Amino acid sequence: MHVKEESMQITSNEPYLALWLAIPVIVSLGFINASTLHAITIRGNGYRFREIDLAQAIAILFELIGIGYWLLQNNHFPLNATLNKWHINFSFISVCLMFLFALRIVESELLFKDATTGVDFGVKVFAYSQLFFFINAIMAVLKGVMGNKTLHSMSQILKNKMPKILK
Repeated sequence: MHVKEESMQITSNEPYLALWLAIPVIVSLGFINASTLHAITIRGNGYRFREIDLAQAIAILFELIGIGYWLLQNNHFPLNATLNKWHINFSFISVCLMFLFALRIVESELLFKDATTGVDFGVKVFAYSQLFFFINAIMAVLKGVMGNKTLHSMSQILKNKMPKILK
């Protein structure tokens, strides 16, 4: 019970640690079937990539987003703990799905046409889960800059400062 509480605190209080600790695992998973080729389709365009390239891209994204979380917390911008948990959980679940489908551990033919469609689904879930980070970062910066003011008072501030900015 105590371990679960500690792990949940890492994802909500220090999400950058969870992201940074996952990077070696993701890269090592990419080396298992490094030359396996996958294809995803986005808006009618097909993209082909090797599994190691996918692992490296995810590791780079985790590093950059971890730096973003670290910068926000060290500059005392208040992050939303719920959005932190959603972002970390959806990111890890989608990465696990991608590698499970890619390694053929999960029979993706029951859910999808083939393994690459399962990887395609995992990539899309991963991409959409990154929106939680950007929403959280924007909200944190707005809260940090504006304080706990209401939306109405923020619009009043913008109306008063806009003419000065435009001059």
